[in-house]
Amino acid sequence: MQYDRNNVRNTFESLMAHSIYGFPNDYPIAECYENGEKRIYSRDEYVAKIEAIAAALEKELADVEKGRWIALRHRTHVYWLPVFLALEMIGYKVMSVDENINGNGLARVMEMGNLAAIVSHAPLNMEGLKDVSFEAVTAAETGKPEKVCWETQMCVCTSGTSSAAKTIVFNAEVILQMQKNIKNFIFASPEVVQSLWNIPMNEARVLVTLPMRHIFGFEVPMIFWGQGCTMVFPKNNGVLELTEAIRRERIWFTYGVPALWKAIFRIYQNKCGTVSPETFREFFGEQFTHGMIGGARIDADFKNMVNSTGFCLSNAYGGTEIGGSVSTGYFNTEPDMGIAGEYSGVAMNGHITKIIQEDGTIVDEGTGELAVLGNKCIYNGILEHGEFVPRIERFGEMYRTGDMFTIKDGILFYQGRCSNMIVNDSGENIYPEELEEDFSLLETMTSQFCFIGIDDEPVLLLHTADCYENFEESELFAAIQKRNGELPHYKRLASVMVFRDPLPKTLKGEVSKKDMLNEIETRSKLEDAMREITMKGKRKA
Repeated sequence: MQYDRNNVRNTFESLMAHSIYGFPNDYPIAECYENGEKRIYSRDEYVAKIEAIAAALEKELADVEKGRWIALRHRTHVYWLPVFLALEMIGYKVMSVDENINGNGLARVMEMGNLAAIVSHAPLNMEGLKDVSFEAVTAAETGKPEKVCWETQMCVCTSGTSSAAKTIVFNAEVILQMQKNIKNFIFASPEVVQSLWNIPMNEARVLVTLPMRHIFGFEVPMIFWGQGCTMVFPKNNGVLELTEAIRRERIWFTYGVPALWKAIFRIYQNKCGTVSPETFREFFGEQFTHGMIGGARIDADFKNMVNSTGFCLSNAYGGTEIGGSVSTGYFNTEPDMGIAGEYSGVAMNGHITKIIQEDGTIVDEGTGELAVLGNKCIYNGILEHGEFVPRIERFGEMYRTGDMFTIKDGILFYQGRCSNMIVNDSGENIYPEELEEDFSLLETMTSQFCFIGIDDEPVLLLHTADCYENFEESELFAAIQKRNGELPHYKRLASVMVFRDPLPKTLKGEVSKKDMLNEIETRSKLEDAMREITMKGKRKA
C-alpha cells in the first residue's frame, strides 16, 4: 500500500490538525482524574502523549502489516482518542468495538474486518488476533514514532455484543466534513451565541459522557475542540458523579441519551424539591446552560420539566450510518404546528432529507420513511473479510433510515420505527432477531414465542398451556431467567407475557406481532388468558 504524506486532507492528520492544533501551546485541552488527582493536559502535552503512544504501538505492532484493521476495545477514557489517532498515525485503520463484546461477537468482527490485532483493557486470547494492552501503551510518556504514515479510514462496529454486528466505514475526509458541519450549526444557533456572551471560550467546558465507540461520542470532542472548548472527563460514568461533575467542574455543555438526562434531572429535583430556573441555577451553577439529548424517544413530561428550568436542551436525531446527527431542535423553541410525533428540529450536518411514501413515491415533505442524501455526511461503505465495499455500489446513493417521519415546512417530527427494532431509553438498538438467537433454547421448550417492544423495552410473548398457572415455578421460566441474566444489561427482558391460548399467525405460519400488539393494547379481552411476569432486575414500564 502506498502512503501519500502530502495528501493530508484525506487522512486523519487533517482531523487532528483541525481539532487539536488550533489551540495555543499551553491551552487546557483536556482535564481528567488520575489516581484520584486532577490532571490538566495542555495542547502540547496532549500531542506529546499521542506521539508517545504511537511510538509504543509501533513497537508492539512491528510484525503487523501496515494498512491492516486494528480493533480498539475500551471504555471512554482520556486516552481513547490518543490511542485512536496514534494507530492511524502509524498506518493502521481503527475499528471501534464495544468494550463488552463477547466471544461470538468478536469472532464475527474478526471475520468482517480481517483483524490483525486488538488494543484492549484485557487480553482476549483469540487465535490469529494479537493482543495489545491499552494500559501498557498509554503508560508511555516520551517518544515519537519512527515512521509516520497516516491512514484514511475508520470503522464503527455496531451491535457488537452479539453475532449480528455491522461494520460502518467512514473516510477521514467525511468525518472531518461532518464535524465541521455540526460545529458550525451548533455555534451559529442564537441560543448558543447568547449563552457564550458572558462566558470566555476557555471557560466553555464540555463534560464527556457518551462512549467514544459510538459515532457521536467520537465526534463530540473533535467538534468542541475545534471551537476552543476544554473537554472534561469525569472520575467515573456513574450518574451521581456526572451530576456532581457538572457542579464541581463548572460545566457549560454536556450530551447524552434520555436515560442519563432523566437521571440527572431526577437528582436535581430530589435535592431541590421545586423545579424552577432559580433552583436549577442554584444547584448546577450559572454556567450550565446547554446540552444535547438523543438516541431514543423523549416523553412530554420530561420536556416540560426541562423547559420549566430555562435550560436549553436540543433534541438530536441521527444514527451511526448518517454521521450521528441528521436534525436537531431545542425543546423551548418547538413550534405549535398541530403535528403528532416527536419534534426533531431542522436538518443539519449537510443532509438532504426526503420522505418515501407508502407507494414508493419520494417527496420533500409529507409522512413516510425518512431517507437522506449527501456524500459528505453519510458512511462510505462496509467491510467484508477486511475488504472495503463502497456504499453507493452496494446500496445506492440514498440512505433509508428505517424511521417514520413527518416533514412540514422543513421541520422534522419523528413518528416511530418502520421495522420491529426496539430503541430503549439508553439509545441502544435491540433487534428481535438477535433476541430470538439469544433465546434459541425456547425452540425446544415451547411451541410459540416472539419478542416485541412495549414502552421501548423488550418483552417476550409465549404460549404454554402446560404450565400457565404455575409458570413462575416451571423449568421454562427458570431457563428464561438464567439466559436473561447472561445478556448485556440493556438487552435484558423487561417482562414475559404468557398466553394460555395459541398466538395468532401470519400466512407464513409465524407469530403475528402486529396482531399481538393490537391485542395487548386492549388487555381487558385477555384478562383470563394472559399473565405478565416482570423480570428481576428490570423496571416495569
